[in-house]
Amino acid sequence: MKKTSFFIKLLTFSVLIVMTVTTFSGQGEIINYFQEGFGISVATNKAIYSPDEPIIITLTVFNYTEDSLTFVFTSSKRYDFIIKKDEKDIWRWSEGRFFAQVMGEEKIEPGETLIYKEIYNPEDKIPAGSYSVTGIITCRENPRQATIYIKVK
Repeated sequence: MKKTSFFIKLLTFSVLIVMTVTTFSGQGEIINYFQEGFGISVATNKAIYSPDEPIIITLTVFNYTEDSLTFVFTSSKRYDFIIKKDEKDIWRWSEGRFFAQVMGEEKIEPGETLIYKEIYNPEDKIPAGSYSVTGIITCRENPRQATIYIKVK
């Protein structure tokens, strides 16, 4: 009975997460990662951008277990975002930033989420084409990432 209850909760929670994340109009493709008690999802506010338009990126980390999850970090850096074209970085959120070299933790209760959001404001116009957008949770144990694809026209 407990396993059935857990899987029903997992399915319900997963549907709620996807429904919540997909409320953005015309966003980039969502790719979720589920394993070891947590999942991650990355989304953009749109799927198609103009060359000088800011890109809003959201990384969601969620706990789909019945227990608390604790993520341990080796610095104050909790996440990162990378935008690539043809496997070449055009922007990395953490580049040029300094992070305190201290251990830290983030705890997620059952059914709760951590949400990280950043905005990429291009300094110059971005060339037309397809781009990958990756969100990463940078925890010491089991760092994970999810990638989506957007277009610039």
